[in-house]
Amino acid sequence: MIDIINTTASQWSAVFLTAVIQNTLFLGLLFLALHTIRKSTARIKYLIMMIGLIKLLFLPVFPITVFSPSSVSPQIATFTRIAPLSVSPQTLGQQGGPTLQAFSILFLIWIVGAAAYLIFSLIATCRLHLSLKNAEYVCDTEDNIPIYFSRHPIPFSLGLWKKRIYLPATLYNSDKDSMQYIIKHETAHIKRKDHLIQIIQTLVQALYLFHPLVWFLNKRIDEYREMACDDLSAGKEYDSRIAYSKILIEIAEGLSKNADMYPATAILKRRNELLKRIKYQIKEKIMTKKQKLGTGLITSVLIILAVTLSWNCTQEDIDKSQPFSPDQNIEALENVDILDENATIQFIPHDEPPKPVDGYVAIQKQLHYPEIAQKAGIEGKVLIWAFVDKTGKITKAKIKKGIGSGDSSCEKAALAAISNTEWEPATAKDEPLGVWVMVPIEFKLNDNKPDKQIPPPLLPPSEFESDDQKTESGNEDNPKFIPYDEPPKPIGGYNAIMENLHYPEIAQKAGIEGKVLIWSFVDKTGKVTKTQVKEGIDNSNDSGCEEAAIEAIKKVKWEPATRYDKSLGVWILIPVEFALQ
Repeated sequence: MIDIINTTASQWSAVFLTAVIQNTLFLGLLFLALHTIRKSTARIKYLIMMIGLIKLLFLPVFPITVFSPSSVSPQIATFTRIAPLSVSPQTLGQQGGPTLQAFSILFLIWIVGAAAYLIFSLIATCRLHLSLKNAEYVCDTEDNIPIYFSRHPIPFSLGLWKKRIYLPATLYNSDKDSMQYIIKHETAHIKRKDHLIQIIQTLVQALYLFHPLVWFLNKRIDEYREMACDDLSAGKEYDSRIAYSKILIEIAEGLSKNADMYPATAILKRRNELLKRIKYQIKEKIMTKKQKLGTGLITSVLIILAVTLSWNCTQEDIDKSQPFSPDQNIEALENVDILDENATIQFIPHDEPPKPVDGYVAIQKQLHYPEIAQKAGIEGKVLIWAFVDKTGKITKAKIKKGIGSGDSSCEKAALAAISNTEWEPATAKDEPLGVWVMVPIEFKLNDNKPDKQIPPPLLPPSEFESDDQKTESGNEDNPKFIPYDEPPKPIGGYNAIMENLHYPEIAQKAGIEGKVLIWSFVDKTGKVTKTQVKEGIDNSNDSGCEEAAIEAIKKVKWEPATRYDKSLGVWILIPVEFALQ
C-alpha cells in the first residue's frame, strides 16, 4: 500500500507541482494586467479573471525537460546492495519495509484537504436547499422562472437544474420598479450560466486549496460577476444606476435586521461587498478607444501566456546514446561515451523498475576490483546513476559519489560492471520505457574472499559459492539459494524481532555479548519452519543466546518471498546481536 502511495505521489508531484509553479507565475501576471485595466467595466475584468480560472483547470501539456522533486523512484530507492555487507541490529528496524516519502505525506495532506473542502461545500449547499423549503411562491418572470420570497436577506438564484429566483422577505413591500431591477439581476445570472462557473470555482479551489492567489482569484471573480449583472440590470443611464444603488442600500440595511441568521463577520463581509457594488455603479464607465485597444491587447497576451505556461516534463529524446554491449570490459568502456557528468537526472513515472536479468548478483559477477586499488588498500562505495533504456541497455551514466582516492579506477570498474550487465527495462502500463536508476557498488577487500562473504538480511545464501559447495548444501534441510523477485519481510519490520528477543539471564550475568547468525527458512505461508545456527557467540557455551534468537525469529509473522507474483519459501540469513547496556 505504501509503495502505491509513494508511486502515485511521485507522479502527482512531477505534474501538479509543475502546474503550481506555472500557475503562480501566470496569476501574478494576470493580477498585474488587472491593475493595468482597472478602469475597465466589470464585464471585461470578469472575462480576464475567467482566463485565469480556465488556466487552472488544465494540467501541463507541452513537453519540456524539468526537474522532478524526487531524484529517485520509490521502487528503486530500496535496491539491494551489490557487495555483501555486515548489518547491525540497530539498522534492522530501518530495513523493515517501505516508508512514506516526504512528497507522499504532502500528497496525502492535499487529498484530505481537497476532499474536506468539497464535503463542506456540499454540506453548505444541502443546508441552503433545506432552508428554502418554506419559501413562498409569488409568480413567474417573463422567462418562466419562478420567483419566491425567503427568509434570506440577500436575493439569489438557483439555475443549474431547476431555475428559481429567491427574494428577501424584507423587499415584500418594495415598489414594482425596484423588484424589476433585482429580478433582472438574478435572471442575468441564470442566462450567463454563472452557477456552472461557481461549481468550477469550487473544484479549482479544492485542487489549489493552499494557494493564496487562487483564493484571491475566486474572490475577484465573485465581485466582478455581481457587478457585471448589476450593469445588465441597471443599464447605462446614470439615473437608473442611482436608482439601482438605492436598492442595494436597502438590501444592506436588511442584513442588519437578520443578524440572527448569519454571524457578524458574514454580515460585515456582505455589506462591504454591497458597498463596492454601489461605488462601482455611481462611477462613470465610459472607455476610450485607446483603452479598448489596450484591453484587447492585454487579453491576447494573457491567452498566449496561458498556452505558453503549460509545459510538461517529457521522456522523449532521452535515449540517443550508442547502446553498450554487455560483453565489453573496462578498457572498452573508455571508447564508449556513456559517462555524462552533465546529464540531468529526472524522475520518469513507471510501474515496475528496471532489474538486472539474473538479479543484482549479475553485476557482482561483472565487477573487477582494480589491482591498483587492492594494493593501495582502497575501499569504499561508488554510487552510479545509470539510464536503462527501453531495450534494457545502459546508455547514460553519471557518478553521484566516488571513493575519492585519486585514480583508483574503482569508479570505472563500477561503470563497466553495470554496463556489462543485461537489464530488464522499466515498464509503465505494460510498455517498456527508459528510466534512471541509482546503483551502489561497494569495494571491500575482505569481502573479495569467498569464505568471508556474509550476505545482508533478506539475501539468499551466498550466490558466489563454488559448485561443490552448492552440491553439499543441496539437502532440503540445508540453506540453499532459491531464486525470487521479492524477499520475505517481517511484518512490523525488523524491530519486531528485537521486540520478541529475550536476553538470557545467564548470559547477562556472565557478561556475554556478541552476534548470532541464524539461517531461517520462511515458507510460502510466511512461517519460519526451519532454522540453522550459522555462527554463534564465541566461548559462550550454553548461554542460550542462539536459542533465544531462534525463538524471537519464529515468533514474528512474515510476508513470504514472491517470484512471478507467487509466494514461495526461501532461506535468509538474519543477524541478531546481544549487547549489554
